[in-house]
Order: sequence, then C-alpha cells, then structure tokens
Amino acid sequence: MSKKGVSKVSGNISPVVGEKQVYHIIEWYADTSVSERNLADVTWELFKKRKNGQFTSTNIKKKGVGEFTFGETAWKHTYRLEAYLYKPEGGGLIITPKPSTVPKINKVELYYVDDTKGSTFSFMEKLRAKAYCVNLAGKEIIFNRRR
Repeated sequence: MSKKGVSKVSGNISPVVGEKQVYHIIEWYADTSVSERNLADVTWELFKKRKNGQFTSTNIKKKGVGEFTFGETAWKHTYRLEAYLYKPEGGGLIITPKPSTVPKINKVELYYVDDTKGSTFSFMEKLRAKAYCVNLAGKEIIFNRRR
C-alpha cells in the first residue's frame, strides 16, 4: 500500500517570536486522490525537541490552517511542524525560532478578581490584567486607567 496525504510543507524555518507565520502544503503523495486533497481536512501539529533528541507533541493542533505564532520563550527550543491527513509520519519542517529584538505587548485581557473573563467593567470594580508580551521577560508593566 502506498502512502497517502501530505508529502511536503513550506514556510519560514527561522520565525521571529511573536510574529504570525503561515505554512503551506507544496506537495502531496502521488496516491492521494484529488478528492482527498482538501486543505480543510489537513491537521497541522507542532512537535517540540526534548533533551533526549526526540520530538514529542506540544498538543498544539490546528485543522485546515497552517498559521502559528511562536511565544516569547520559543526561541530556546527546536520544533517540528507536520501536516497530515491521517496520522503524523515523522517528517515536516524543522523550525528554530529567533528572539524578537523589539519589545511589545501583543494583547491585554481583563478579568474580574475571581479570574472570570470580563468585557464591561464599572470604574469601581477591581480587576486583573493579563498582558501577552514579546521581549519583555523580567520587565515591569504598569497599567493605568484612562482619564
């Protein structure tokens, strides 16, 4: 029985952390019929290289879309990105993220004190803020209310 599914993927193998990267399928196995070549059925899975040299799943899987944004500490590790129809095969792209040189805050989420996510707050309420940052490890961030 011949192989079916994704044969090769392409994309940036040295992404900067915090920047969204899009990966693409460039080749399918020859025995994959045209009807099976549906991008919506493709699973993109990210594997992380462990100390013993083995790649294990990060449990980050996306169906149909090969978009990934590597987090702030990702530059310390090596990853393998694989796209498949049925099950992982051990191939894919070896990715080594680079640290960002520009510090920035990507997103801020506001929560009630009991850690439930909120959208509208009274000016009298206490709340918690969670900032998703790049290149700001160990730095202090001060949030001020708008006047």
